[in-house]
Amino acid sequence: MGAMTTSLEARVSIPETVLFRELAGEAVLLVLDKRRYYGLDEMGTRMWHLLREHENLHQVFTALLGAYDVSEQRLREDLFEFVHNLVSRNIVELDEG
Repeated sequence: MGAMTTSLEARVSIPETVLFRELAGEAVLLVLDKRRYYGLDEMGTRMWHLLREHENLHQVFTALLGAYDVSEQRLREDLFEFVHNLVSRNIVELDEG
């Protein structure tokens, strides 16, 4: 994996070939052109919803920080790790600006 982003100013875009479904309390990402799917836990699902809504990592970070009792450093690391896992699987595209 390449160097992880250190900027909350980065933007994320989701290709049209990626579908999101919630089924019985679990969330799944379907990557149509790769014929693959990935499951998301509760926090991953919340991050995904916010990425779709805001696209800008700073806005996602701010929303999560207000919703969870977690340190800024830990949240930043978790968010960057989540985004880079998605990028490495070609699920989202990252624009560092």
